[in-house]
Amino acid sequence: MNETSSAASDDSRLVGWRAVAVEMVEGARDAVLRFPVTAATLFLLAVNANLLITDIRGFWGGDDDLMLPLFAAASASLAACIILEARSTPSLLRHGAALLAGLAAFAISWWDHLSGVEHWSYAAALCGLMLVAPALGGRSAGAFWLFMVRFAFAALVSLLALFLFAGGISAILASLTYLFGIDVPHNAYEHVWAVTGLLAAPLFGLGRIPANLDDEPGADAKKFMALGMKALGDYVAAPLILIYALVLHAYALKIVLTGDVPRGQIGWLVLAFGLSIFAALIVIHPFLSAARAPTRLFLRLWPFVLPVPLVLLFYALWLRVGDYGLTPERYLLGLFGVTVAVTLLLQIPRSMRSDIRILAGLPTIALFLASFGPQGEVLTSVRSQEARFREAVRIKPVDEGRNRQALAALSFLQRHDAVGRVAPESIAKVDANGKSKTGDTLYNEVADAYGLDRSWRRGLNDRYFSKSFNQPVAMPIEGFDLVIPNLRILGKPSAPTPVKLPDGATLTFAMQGGEVLVTIGSEAAIFKFDDAALREFVDSRDEAAHPLKLSDGRRTIMMLPETAYGDLKPELNLRTLTGTLFLHSAEWK
Repeated sequence: MNETSSAASDDSRLVGWRAVAVEMVEGARDAVLRFPVTAATLFLLAVNANLLITDIRGFWGGDDDLMLPLFAAASASLAACIILEARSTPSLLRHGAALLAGLAAFAISWWDHLSGVEHWSYAAALCGLMLVAPALGGRSAGAFWLFMVRFAFAALVSLLALFLFAGGISAILASLTYLFGIDVPHNAYEHVWAVTGLLAAPLFGLGRIPANLDDEPGADAKKFMALGMKALGDYVAAPLILIYALVLHAYALKIVLTGDVPRGQIGWLVLAFGLSIFAALIVIHPFLSAARAPTRLFLRLWPFVLPVPLVLLFYALWLRVGDYGLTPERYLLGLFGVTVAVTLLLQIPRSMRSDIRILAGLPTIALFLASFGPQGEVLTSVRSQEARFREAVRIKPVDEGRNRQALAALSFLQRHDAVGRVAPESIAKVDANGKSKTGDTLYNEVADAYGLDRSWRRGLNDRYFSKSFNQPVAMPIEGFDLVIPNLRILGKPSAPTPVKLPDGATLTFAMQGGEVLVTIGSEAAIFKFDDAALREFVDSRDEAAHPLKLSDGRRTIMMLPETAYGDLKPELNLRTLTGTLFLHSAEWK
């Protein structure tokens, strides 16, 4: 009787609310014990986010720059732990290596000026490393494929947990406000989503990462998924990729016959083509033995349809780098081309042919190594653009073509805080207060020191301009006695902006054909910009705005811009203008 009661009690516990709570706690505990460094880093990430939400400015009074370094540390520590798990490394050594990997990843992201890290590619590479970790740990292709599927499922479950848990709590808090009038602080919702998204949901997913890295797709799993994967390979992947290959080869033939040069986007088309092939091979890997005619044709041909697109890619890069220098985007395209070429060479040994561990692991490692350091995309591109700038200004005076080349290179260096690399010794890199000069200030001084015409900073193919000013400016108002702040002068289809004057009259402002249309009562006046002043305003790199005067022939208004947007081609034309307007009140009576 007692044994029966005990068994019944155990059964009820396994299906009751207590069992759910115990399972959640045990899952989180298992995740913490298996990945302690990753769990600790996620905790710090969540704490830092909540400090930012409460305006305490994160750890050490800093800002949100810690978010990416902590994410990098969590990702790197997890990848290192899984790699060493795959090699059956003792737990103490595994956790120590995870800690070192996390610290190294944190340092690379935190000291980004020294490491030259490109944050988006660094984050993408770290996410990829987590996914391909078992392959780097020496597991079979089948086991690696199954791990990726289970890892993707764990990520999906984490995402669902985020929306269900955080969304449910947010709905409860909103109900308290709308139904009972209880005031819930607005940042309470942000705290809920931050804690759930950065700690609870990731821990939930970590607990579902498979511990046995040797499992391979079984017969049941293959049977369950084979129909869908066969359809994907036969009806989608194989036909579309082969048609894509025909298009690229036809384009290459056109270049050979006509002597035309590749268009600027050919590199991205080849990138998409190569990634599509790699993704299709990885997805259909477990079902290759049962592949039907379209997929078998694709499997036989894929190594032979890549060389010609690769030649197109390298030819296009050679032209672009020769004309415009190296940039991170061109660096990554070239790196992808080299990676694909190496992958093709690795298809020669039969043992490595169509090995998805190579298809997934080699690009991930290449992207990781390219995302930071002196060999990385940023610092390599900076050195290229520095050399391009020095070559352009080597011969004085600088002609128009080399002036344009120098300013383009200088703009690139400015975007990467590297203008100081080409600054003459006569130019101070800090201001009177000991602070580093801002990008525009140093840009202007360097350009002027080399005798460059800064009005040519825009590219030949630029069609639009956009300007924004946030620096304070002191200026004489020259007898204007009415001020209209925060005025928005917009073109169609936006409605005109009405402004009521102190005497009761109403003015409306609209942009029409690059000119300002001002209406008062039944009278409409067209105020035109001075062409030279407008061109100087558009081409200037000054941080503070300069006033623009407009006239309709008998009245004058003056605008101190805050933002401006318009066309450069086929002619200079303002579309929108916002800022502070000055009027002579006597002219509007």
